[in-house]
Amino acid sequence: MKDENKFIIVSQNVRNSVISSSILNCNVQHLGASILCVQEPNYYNSTINGFPKMNIFNHKEKPRSAIVSSLNNIIGLSQFTTSHCTTVMINTNNPIILSSVYLSRNIDHALFNAEVDLISNLFNEMSHYPIIVTGDFNSHHPIWGSSNVDNRGDAIIEMVIRDNLFVMNDGSFTFENHQGTSHIDITIINHNALPLTSNWRTVDIESGSDHKLIAFDIGFNSFNDKCSSTRKYVTKKY
Repeated sequence: MKDENKFIIVSQNVRNSVISSSILNCNVQHLGASILCVQEPNYYNSTINGFPKMNIFNHKEKPRSAIVSSLNNIIGLSQFTTSHCTTVMINTNNPIILSSVYLSRNIDHALFNAEVDLISNLFNEMSHYPIIVTGDFNSHHPIWGSSNVDNRGDAIIEMVIRDNLFVMNDGSFTFENHQGTSHIDITIINHNALPLTSNWRTVDIESGSDHKLIAFDIGFNSFNDKCSSTRKYVTKKY
């Protein structure tokens, strides 16, 4: 019998492509993952395409993010859901809150800050739960492997330090095209998620997207030493 408290979560930007969505759906089955955090999903009239017979959560107006799952024990959290950020609660024996985020590089500074504030509010108002926020932030900082820092990266690191959070990335690049690679997809967790979350990785598999497929495990390890050590470096100045 499958343990509902142990599962794999994957995250990927599918670039508004039905083909990439369908490939992701196949990859999820291959990896045995139960939950998909999707950025830039393909949609029509706010209906997400490419994931038949799955439970799908997204904002009803121009969804730029979504959470897709084969599980039936998930409920949407509308107070922390926008077009750019989809948030759900996974009702296991120990409920977990999960957010899928897409912050386009084309949105203005005010909207970016508003979405970061929403994420910060989620971490603070729901802090008694394990919380995982993952997605394409289009932000740069050496903490998650970038060679440079931008204003967006500084804003996210300020939130991480202020709210005592942890960056799960191991420094691997998460985006690759003919111009090169970059590190723009980030996974952030709170202290309560730290003992539950492990084995963050990029998966070398055909995906149809220029974003790497990211996967991590929930409930398999008792403590995440790599993620804990990542947090120690957040206080360094760049």
